[in-house]
Amino acid sequence: MRCFRRPAAALLASLCALWACTERGFVLSLQGDHGAGDNSADAGAFYDMGVAPGGCDTFTPGDRFGLCSASYLGGAGEDRADGVTFDRDGNLLVAARLSETPFGLSEQRLGAGEAGVLRLSPTGRAALSWTPLASRIRDMAVGGSDGRIALATEDGVSVLDSEARELLWMREEEGGVERVDVGGDGSVATLLVDGTIVLLTPDGSPRTAFRVVADRVEDLTLDTDSDLIHVAGGRAAEGCPGLMPFLRAYSQGGREQWRRFDFADADGHCDSAWGRRVTIGADGQLYYAGQNEGEDTPHLRDPQDVSVPAAVAGGDAYGAPEGATEPFAFVARFDPSTGEMDRAQVLITRDGERGGRVRINAIDADEQGHIFLAGEAGCCIDRRDELRVGGVRPGEFDQSDIFVAVLSPDLDEREAWVTFTGQAGSNALATGVAVGGRFAAVVGNQPEPGPGLITLAALAPEPLGSSDAFVAVWPAP
Repeated sequence: MRCFRRPAAALLASLCALWACTERGFVLSLQGDHGAGDNSADAGAFYDMGVAPGGCDTFTPGDRFGLCSASYLGGAGEDRADGVTFDRDGNLLVAARLSETPFGLSEQRLGAGEAGVLRLSPTGRAALSWTPLASRIRDMAVGGSDGRIALATEDGVSVLDSEARELLWMREEEGGVERVDVGGDGSVATLLVDGTIVLLTPDGSPRTAFRVVADRVEDLTLDTDSDLIHVAGGRAAEGCPGLMPFLRAYSQGGREQWRRFDFADADGHCDSAWGRRVTIGADGQLYYAGQNEGEDTPHLRDPQDVSVPAAVAGGDAYGAPEGATEPFAFVARFDPSTGEMDRAQVLITRDGERGGRVRINAIDADEQGHIFLAGEAGCCIDRRDELRVGGVRPGEFDQSDIFVAVLSPDLDEREAWVTFTGQAGSNALATGVAVGGRFAAVVGNQPEPGPGLITLAALAPEPLGSSDAFVAVWPAP
């Protein structure tokens, strides 16, 4: 155990919380954060205390999901987390609005507001720094040879150095920035609230601005290898009551290069659908997550030919849309240059024969092509009753499950599909997911007070406010 600059009362509270964990079957153990890859050179400035998770060395597929840590974040007020990624050194970055300076850290303020970047060790067991600078952060990305951090905020876009200690530049935008991405050369692409995309040079100068004509523009990604900007969303479909999904690629000058789905004629496949999230994985491929409000969705047609059914992997009840009564998810891998779809999969919950809700709020992929998904799910995810997360059986389903899913590179298998809902129940949802090096992480929000989520080796094992942020880390496949 290492304990640094920590008040005795706070230490006693954590010891009590750890003792309570033994009632859930944990082995009580106090230890430091000695996970490989912890690059906290100044770790002596912070306290670090946790329960031995017994699952931080190797990814455990199936229904015995090992954790490195799972913790609440924030203080006694309203807290929320809106993004997560890993920096170039492997440390964990959480974009959050926190009502108090967390975990005894000295804040490194770069602007007004309670939202900023919380930097944690790779396993999430040690707090490294807190940098507030805005009223709300909507999205976060890391890129460029210098590992710069770009933040989409309610005021515009801010770009920080790799350790979130220095503001490199900022650009104000009316209405703020909804989504952001950073290219390999340090260029920054932003999505504004009106669907306009602004491409900025590494020093923040405007390069290109163009508007995506659509009813719903949800996300973008900047791929400097193909020199394309990929955009996902939905538009009104002629002859259909709902939305037509689209995935489009634009040159960095704003000229459309290709489009997928986005059919001029839906050929009767009119259940509303839209693109929700896009990202370039560590393998260089383009990953897409879509939302569907019925089983006769354009997503289940060939992206270039509505008359041909799409080749969807998997095939069990949780990977098929039959009986869908609530929105479900669609996931696919594309070639970022040509737009050719490689593989696709459906994700849906089941309550008997009825297909239930799955909403994806974040997507990422590793160098092998494993796909990481996070969001909220209805009743019930596959094998929920047999599931153990960090050795803990989730509590009964209430109204919604915060979830993480890991799909195999061929998309044929769900290597993991877990919820962090605790014994007291929770209506929490995940807002971000990331994989970097040896670890993967998810962040989310619990909108109601009370101990609703599973915690382990936690910086804060219990929630403190009226709404709370949450982070969990596990070993990557």
